Amino acid sequence: MNKPQSIVKLTLQAKELRIEDPNSKHKTCCKVFTKTDNSEKWEEAGHTELIEFNINPEYKKEFKIQVTYKKSKLIKIILYDFFGNYLQKIGKVAFTLSDLMINGSTTFSIKNYGEIFGKLIVHSEIHHLSEQFKFQIRGENLVNKDPFNFRSPYFKFYRLRKGQENFQIYKSEVIEESLNPAWNQVSFHLYDVCGDNIHTPLKVEVWDSNPMLEDVLMGEGYTSADQLLGKKSITLKKNKKFKGKIEIIRAEVLDQKIRSSF
Repeated sequence: MNKPQSIVKLTLQAKELRIEDPNSKHKTCCKVFTKTDNSEKWEEAGHTELIEFNINPEYKKEFKIQVTYKKSKLIKIILYDFFGNYLQKIGKVAFTLSDLMINGSTTFSIKNYGEIFGKLIVHSEIHHLSEQFKFQIRGENLVNKDPFNFRSPYFKFYRLRKGQENFQIYKSEVIEESLNPAWNQVSFHLYDVCGDNIHTPLKVEVWDSNPMLEDVLMGEGYTSADQLLGKKSITLKKNKKFKGKIEIIRAEVLDQKIRSSF
């Protein structure tokens, strides 16, 4: 998976900028830099147009960032104040492509020497070139300590994100009265599951469906796209106690036609 699998288009919008002398004829712009997580060198991806100073500039320039799986892409954006012929750094933000919200926008604080000088909103559009991710799982010996309650399990599938709420990717169908349920095969685009890094942590929760009362969490476990592809089983726990396993029936990556996600 070293060829580009997706292209992420970024546009930028600053908010509530702090400038020392807002009455001067300032202009602002942003420079975008990228590198992979195993590289020491930042490469400039380009810069926005100059915008006459206002505290909420919206830049029209569009940046196209290629995504290559197994090589997580880091992004650095530096915001500049242009006065006369002099560029002065206002502040910067840094993140990985995996930090961006799926099909949405993410707001970052613009920082310089620990101080916050405003906000930068990064809008993203994901154009998928290929790589459809399919898998099917089953529960094995799920623990049920209530002999009067026949469990009807389903699972929820999450992508974990640093500093943000976990993103629920999928909720399965319910399998009635089984402690060894085999759920239907599911299919996603690989980027939606793991961003640009197949080692991105994923979470599986198994729940007991109870239409009369609240659903009950039976157990939860952690995995990643590469572990699913390697058919590595998932241990389920609740309150640090063993609650069964998830076995991988099948997992594969297939090429698909180009599509966009907005």
